[in-house]
Amino acid sequence: MMTELLQRVRAGDRDALRTVVPLVYHELKERAAAHLRREGRSVSLETTALVHEAFLRPAGSHHPDYENRSHFCGIASRLMRQVLVDLARSRATEKRGGAREVRLAGLPDVAASPMSRCS
Repeated sequence: MMTELLQRVRAGDRDALRTVVPLVYHELKERAAAHLRREGRSVSLETTALVHEAFLRPAGSHHPDYENRSHFCGIASRLMRQVLVDLARSRATEKRGGAREVRLAGLPDVAASPMSRCS
C-alpha cells in the first residue's frame, strides 16, 4: 500500500501525498527531534516546524522515485538536515554583516572603467 502511494506521489498525485504524510508523521517528528537535539540550543525551530519546512522543499518541485517508506523518511530526514544547514548559513551571514555591498570612497567604479573590459 505505501509503495503504491509513494509511486502516486512521484506521479504528482497530491491526494496521495496527503495520505502518506499522516502515515509517517510521527516518525518524521522523531527524526526532526533528533536533528534538533544534535543542533543544541542554537536553533529556534520546533520539531513540527522542521518537518513542515522539509515538506515545503519538494512540494513545489518533482518528487524523487521513492522506493519505500524507509526511503521516503530518509529523504525527508536529509531535507530536514538541509533546512538546518541553510539556517546556520543564514545566521553566519547575518553575523558577519549580511550581504551588504561595500563601496570604497574615492575609488573609481571598476565595472564602468574601460580597463575592466576584456579584449
